[in-house]
Amino acid sequence: MIPRISIIMPARNEGVNLQRTLDSLLHSTSYPNWEVLILDDASDDASTDFLSSEAYGDDDRLRFLPSSAQLGHVAQRRRGAELASGDVLQFLDAHHRFTPYWLTNLYDALERRGRRGIVGPVLTGLDSATWDMRWSLNWGWSISPELEPSTQNRREDLGPDCSVHWLGGCQMMLTREFNDRLGGLCDLFRGHGTDDTELCLRAWLLGEHCHVEPTAVIGHLYKDHFVNPVTWTDLTANYLLLAYLTGGQSSVDRLAPRRAGGHGYPGGLELFERMREQAAELRQHICRHQRRELSGLWARPERVAVSRSRPDFSLVVVAHDEGDHVRRTVESIRSARDSASYEIVLVDDGSTDGSFDSFLEAESRSTGIRLVRLPERTGCNVARQRGAAVAEGEHLVFLDAHMAVPDGWLTRLQSAAERYGPGALLSPDIAALDPTHWTTRPSTRKVIALDERMEFRWGGLEHFGGLLSTVVGCCICMPADLYRLIGGFDTGLRAWGSEFVDLVAKVYATGGFVVHVPEVLVGHLFRSSFPYSMTCADVTYNKLRTGSLHLPAASFERLREILSREPGFAEADARLCDDSAALERLRSSLVSRRPNDWWVRTFRSDLRAPRCPRPGCEGQPRWAAQYCGTCGTELIDGVLDRERGAELLVVGSQIPHQPPFSIQRSR
Repeated sequence: MIPRISIIMPARNEGVNLQRTLDSLLHSTSYPNWEVLILDDASDDASTDFLSSEAYGDDDRLRFLPSSAQLGHVAQRRRGAELASGDVLQFLDAHHRFTPYWLTNLYDALERRGRRGIVGPVLTGLDSATWDMRWSLNWGWSISPELEPSTQNRREDLGPDCSVHWLGGCQMMLTREFNDRLGGLCDLFRGHGTDDTELCLRAWLLGEHCHVEPTAVIGHLYKDHFVNPVTWTDLTANYLLLAYLTGGQSSVDRLAPRRAGGHGYPGGLELFERMREQAAELRQHICRHQRRELSGLWARPERVAVSRSRPDFSLVVVAHDEGDHVRRTVESIRSARDSASYEIVLVDDGSTDGSFDSFLEAESRSTGIRLVRLPERTGCNVARQRGAAVAEGEHLVFLDAHMAVPDGWLTRLQSAAERYGPGALLSPDIAALDPTHWTTRPSTRKVIALDERMEFRWGGLEHFGGLLSTVVGCCICMPADLYRLIGGFDTGLRAWGSEFVDLVAKVYATGGFVVHVPEVLVGHLFRSSFPYSMTCADVTYNKLRTGSLHLPAASFERLREILSREPGFAEADARLCDDSAALERLRSSLVSRRPNDWWVRTFRSDLRAPRCPRPGCEGQPRWAAQYCGTCGTELIDGVLDRERGAELLVVGSQIPHQPPFSIQRSR
């Protein structure tokens, strides 16, 4: 049975923020079993009136729990944890926007860690007017041994496991069992903050850790004021209470002088003394279960890694039963001379042929290679997501496990990335690989487009403009921040097919673009069969799913009509109907900075494929054989020539001089 996740969301006088947050939550949460507890803290505005409407009132996942008196956000969180029906608790604020799969990926991270400790998403700021993500990333928080004001982490500050000192109250996910073992949030803290810091430090004392999950990203509105005002007296009392709970009276004696003479110190000390008796009970609970001292938090080896440099690239290589191809691919990467820094993330997707057992076990212990082993096959997309989750590079390069690369390829990719900016997905030139000598054959100077059936078609570069409608998926490069913004690969796709069509469509929707990089030539082993099974229904379902997410209604209906003649259509269409509610939520959650018909308008006038150039012939071009299916007339480079009176599959678009995309980084 899929565990229920209870989302605990205190709210007071949130205005339009609460409805925006719930709309995003309802439309982006693909995880199948969840509830949200909206704990209204005696709001005196109209921010919760919309919940009585039919659209929200009839949704049994929404539980509205108003309070007649103002209790404060910590007390409301404790109340929510007590009333929740789920096995897992997710604490949020009432001013968020969510990316696709955030909850699924976050729960997967908790599962991977044995449902122990606390995990949280990466946070990005929101624009209060447009609700757009500003993309200044917060990877959790660090705190000094003196428990002084914390600093936001950057990705390069973290160790391989993305462990952090503490997570914000709008990030924390943990099991109900662990929350009970911790004793829950301490509601003695005044005003805003410190309760989340103390809970995370308490988790450390009890032997567990806090982690940020890179594949789960949510937007958060950082406010310039708090609904519940906080005073210097409150802040001082909170500081002393934090010191007492995490280190006892000796910690208070050591740290209190740091605040003596400061704003609010006399009143804060008096307030703390009044809370001491109640705090003593929680302190005794901590002492009974404590397994280590707080000082060990700053002595952990991975925290020493703060000064290390972040690699330029993470090369994510996914393999299932690839035999010796994995070793040859890794050897090609490592033997290529290059000035760009990189790490290799190898993901074993449940291989059964022993291809990871000897060479790669040894390699995984060497510098620059990290091995992720999945106990059973999950599929390419889930495996790529797992690899991306542990990747540390500025850019992600997704590679097949049967590739060869030349000297300097990463340096040239790096130059292209700097030239095109943070919104670009780069597609190198692809040539066939000689399987005997593992060498790359000469470039064919071809790229791919899509025909009316969403099948790949190779075409010469002379037929294309600057932008590409899709890419060859054996090797692509994109900024890690862009990958996380779009939610990564669609893990709802089956077996194989359409994943890169989906990825490209999401990049364009964010305002980014996809370009061919001819100066980078890599070799790919084109195989006649796959080492895993798939059905026609799987492939057709993937086309339907991708079309339903990214095409306007009229274009999708045209695609559906065309695919109705495909093998396995009935089964695929039935699956799509079963998934319609989840797909509608996913569609609404996709980050969009362009009109929903932009991709279709840019790359083709509609979903009609070009006709055969032979006068009077109405035949449809076939993809694999590159000829007309009716009369056998050969096509030119797989794409019909403009001069012969046929419309092109792809109407090329020139690369904009200034990319319509920007990512702000926090430094």
